[in-house]
Amino acid sequence: NEGAQVFSFCLGQLDGLGQAMAAGTFGAVKNLFSVYLQILQSSRYVQQNRIPGIPVYPYGLSAGISPRHHFILGCNHEASEQVVTEVSMIPDSLWDPNLPLQRDVSAAFLRCYLGSGEEVSISMGRSTFGTTVVLPPAYFIEQDAMRDFDSLQALQLQSTDCIPQEERAWARAIVSTTPLHASQKRWFLQALHTLFGPKGLDFSRNPAPTEIPGRLSRKNGLLPISATSLDSYSSCPAQWAARYLFSIEDEDYTVEPMDHRFIGILLHDILTTFFQELTARTGSFTEARLPQYHEILDATIRERFARLTSAPEAPAHTSQVHLLDLYGQLLPKILAAECKSFENTLSTGFEVALSQSYPTRGYQLEGRIDRILRHRVESSGTESLGIVDYKKSYRESKKAYDQPRTAKPSMQLPLYARLLVDQAGGRSVKIESASFYNIAKGSYQHIWQSGDEARLAELLLVLDEKLDAMVQGLEAGDVRATPSAKTCAACGFRQICRRRYSIQ
Repeated sequence: NEGAQVFSFCLGQLDGLGQAMAAGTFGAVKNLFSVYLQILQSSRYVQQNRIPGIPVYPYGLSAGISPRHHFILGCNHEASEQVVTEVSMIPDSLWDPNLPLQRDVSAAFLRCYLGSGEEVSISMGRSTFGTTVVLPPAYFIEQDAMRDFDSLQALQLQSTDCIPQEERAWARAIVSTTPLHASQKRWFLQALHTLFGPKGLDFSRNPAPTEIPGRLSRKNGLLPISATSLDSYSSCPAQWAARYLFSIEDEDYTVEPMDHRFIGILLHDILTTFFQELTARTGSFTEARLPQYHEILDATIRERFARLTSAPEAPAHTSQVHLLDLYGQLLPKILAAECKSFENTLSTGFEVALSQSYPTRGYQLEGRIDRILRHRVESSGTESLGIVDYKKSYRESKKAYDQPRTAKPSMQLPLYARLLVDQAGGRSVKIESASFYNIAKGSYQHIWQSGDEARLAELLLVLDEKLDAMVQGLEAGDVRATPSAKTCAACGFRQICRRRYSIQ
């Protein structure tokens, strides 16, 4: 209800109290509650009008809510399959997919859903919208609990639906003998009190009754008129009445735009400048110099955000304050991640732009590597290098690279590795590691590391296959859409997809 929403909003403002305490120089406050009330008075609460409806939850979240009616839709084998790992603390780097450490608990999962409400209905379709045939859960097959729903049953079900009956009754001008449904009774009562009820006072079409002028605000018996109220009445008297007579406030809220590409460029610039300054001052990254690194990074962040205030493409000032507060806490996490993954390494390249032509293959590769680091120089003279790419947020799993042909992971780092090796200029180099740094989580996602030569070789082979397929497809004019849940979910062009509209 509304009271619970207001209470939840007030609890959320406790963060503002903590920030106010942290920003102050005092150690204790006697009237802390009064400070909290001042924060609430300065905060604007916007009422959230939620449209009533049927709540929808993904699998795994609705088993414990126990509603009166629980409809479980699309319950096929793939959607309801639950496979757990017996030893969940094993990291991805040590995981062996051949070990029999997984257990199928799909039956227990479905049994939990069978008791998740007073009336539980489970259904699925034999095929998806893409005409892909799907299988029912093995648990229901073993229990002989499958029942097909044919078209005849669908017609019988439709005959008991109140809305088609009402439509047929209106079309044939007959009186239905079927008792009214509860929803129909509710709709009729609402219409009786509104549409079919006696007409009320309509100030927008007829003059107001005589008692209304007596409610006008007056000063010394005179009507106060300002320039704004005069313009409002001259434009539309009904508009004036809504604002000045009925005191209806027309609140206008504008959502500030946030250019995520601009933010990504800003974060790349901060990290690049920091590692350049770090390398120039101290050389290799060592844990012993962490206090000095914190000072360099903090100064870099503040200098870049101070420069941002005068940039023409900069976001609004409130957004800048938010970004400084957010990334002022997130960016320093890279120091702990660097100590864990790349201690005693030397950063040798920053924002390195590479380009290499392959005339026999019909393409030219281009890329910009955020940071190149050197692990060591081996006795044979071979440089062991690493590639780092910064991501504002990164959600792809490392396990996707275990099956690169089917999982279709990003080929960004393998492409960078190919460019770096082919542009070595006679030097002997090998790409020992390639990693994404997730700024939002403050951690590295290592795609391959020392000892993963076989993984790198397979990724480079898949890269060649994808490059050849792209060249052949473009030369043949093949730009057809490839629908998939993974690709379409994050696609900004989903609403104008060629599968839905004809592009001229």
